[in-house]
Amino acid sequence: MMVSVLLQRWSHGDEIARDQLMPMIYERLREPVLLAQRVEDVASLVQDAYDNLVGEPNQWRHRIHFLAVTARAIRCLLMDHAEGQVDLVGMARAVRKLSSADPRKAELLEMLYFAGMTLEECGVSLGISTTTVHREATGAKAWLRREMAGRLAAFSADA
Repeated sequence: MMVSVLLQRWSHGDEIARDQLMPMIYERLREPVLLAQRVEDVASLVQDAYDNLVGEPNQWRHRIHFLAVTARAIRCLLMDHAEGQVDLVGMARAVRKLSSADPRKAELLEMLYFAGMTLEECGVSLGISTTTVHREATGAKAWLRREMAGRLAAFSADA
C-alpha cells in the first residue's frame, strides 16, 4: 500500500494504517540519522521520531508533507542525542538561526539534510519549482558552509 494512502487513512483515525506506515518509511527516516554517524542507536532514534509523529492523527496532505514534518522532528531528536558533538549541534543551530532570516531556506535545509528529501520533493512540499529549489538550496548550502566554518573557528579558538 502506498504511503500517501496510509497517511490519509491514518488522518481519519485508522490506527492500523498508522502501524503499517512505520515499516514502509523506516529506511527513509533512517538515512539522515546514518549520515550523522555518531548516533549509537539508530533504530531507537528513528522509533522516537516516529512515535513523536504518530501521537495523534494529523491531516497529512501527502507523503512529502509527512517527510517535511519528519525532517524537523529528526533534527530535534538528533540535537537531543548529539550533545557535545559540535558539528551536528552547530549545524542544527545554524539552521535555526537561518530560520529567523529566511524561513523557507531553513526549511529547505531541514528537508535536504534531516529528512533526505530530493530537490523535487522539497519543491512539492514548499510549492515552488525544482529550479527555484535548486537555486535556493545552492545559496542556503553556501550560507551554511560559511556559518559552520565560523562556528568551527570559534570553537577551535575556545578549546
